[in-house]
Amino acid sequence: MNDYLYDKLNSFVEIKNQKKENKHKSNQYKKNKTWVKNKYKNNNYTYNQKDSTTYQNNAIDAISDIERKEYNAEFKASRKEKSSGLADNYIIVLNTTDSTELLMLNGIGHVLSSRIIKYRDKLGGFHNMNQLLEVYGVKAALISKIMNKISFEGTLKKIDLNYITVDSLVQHPYFDYSTANIFINYRNHHGPYKGLDDVKKIIAIKQYWLDEVSPYFSYS
Repeated sequence: MNDYLYDKLNSFVEIKNQKKENKHKSNQYKKNKTWVKNKYKNNNYTYNQKDSTTYQNNAIDAISDIERKEYNAEFKASRKEKSSGLADNYIIVLNTTDSTELLMLNGIGHVLSSRIIKYRDKLGGFHNMNQLLEVYGVKAALISKIMNKISFEGTLKKIDLNYITVDSLVQHPYFDYSTANIFINYRNHHGPYKGLDDVKKIIAIKQYWLDEVSPYFSYS
C-alpha cells in the first residue's frame, strides 16, 4: 500500500488480524464495500468511530481493488507507450513474426496475437490485408491502426492440387469436404491440373473465393 492510500484510510482501518467471514454471501458486505469506495473517491470525506467498526473489513478489500486498478492503469499506459514508440521504419512481417513481436502493435494483446499466428499457420501464410479480418476478434478499426506497420512478404505454404487428398485439403480453412471433393473429382476425370486456367474450368468455383485461395496452389 502506498503512503497516499495509508493516510486516507488509516483513521478507520485496522489491517492486522482482520477476518472476513462470508463476504461474498452477504448483501450488506456488498453495500458496505460500495460505501467505502465512494468514500475513498470523495476528497472531502471524514470518518468516525462507527465507520471504523462497521466497515473496516470492507475497506481492506477496497484497498486491494484500488491498488489493482492502479496497477492495471500503469500496465496499460506502459503498453501504449511501448506501441506508440515503435520506430517509424519498423515493419512487422506477418508471415515470419511470432506472437511476442505482434504485441508491439497497438491494439493487439496476448490472446489476439496468438489467434493471428495460429490462423496464419493454418492458412500457410497471409497474402493480403483482408485475411486478417478472418481472425476472430480482428476488426477493421484495428487494421486501420496497424496497416502501415505490417507487411505480407514471405513464401506461402503451397497446396499441390495434383497430389493432395480430400482429407488433407479440408485442413485448409478455405476448404470444406464438398469443395475438396469437387477439386479431387475434377482431377480424377480430367487429369492433372496444369495451372490456374484448369481450376477456373470448375463451374462451381466462385471467382472471389478463387482469388483468395489460388495463391496457395501449386501444380507439379
